[in-house]
Amino acid sequence: MMEFRAPARADVFGEFRAPNTITISASLHGHFDTVFKTLAHEAIHVVQFLDKTENKNQHNADFLRKAKLVCKTFGYDFKGF
Repeated sequence: MMEFRAPARADVFGEFRAPNTITISASLHGHFDTVFKTLAHEAIHVVQFLDKTENKNQHNADFLRKAKLVCKTFGYDFKGF
């Protein structure tokens, strides 16, 4: 089961905390579109955790490949993702 909570820091849009918590900032999101983008971003971190492809560099080459696919699929600007 996945849990959703507010992030510990006010300047964080979203965060995945293994093994089952995604945080999304209510104060930094005003529309569903931005919430969904942040959730999609954090979902990549979840997949990396499950696939064991994460490392200390949170946005490694594997993350970037997956992010480009998500952005292409949903029409998001990769630079802002």
